[in-house]
Amino acid sequence: MSESKITEKEFSNYFCGDVNKPIVVNGRNTTFLVFCQKIRGKRINIKRLTIFRNDGSNCIKNLNIEYSRKIL
Repeated sequence: MSESKITEKEFSNYFCGDVNKPIVVNGRNTTFLVFCQKIRGKRINIKRLTIFRNDGSNCIKNLNIEYSRKIL
């Protein structure tokens, strides 16, 4: 996503249609859409990704992401 190969809308099925879910990125609260906009066009290295899903639907209800920017 950071290299603009896919868009936020393509994650819609995983979030059961609501891609603007609250997430935690490097210990700070944000939303999935804001995070996507922030990393677009940047090279990042995801260190840790934790996915929390709804029990019945298996839809993503929250993400916890730790990442750093790749510097050339």
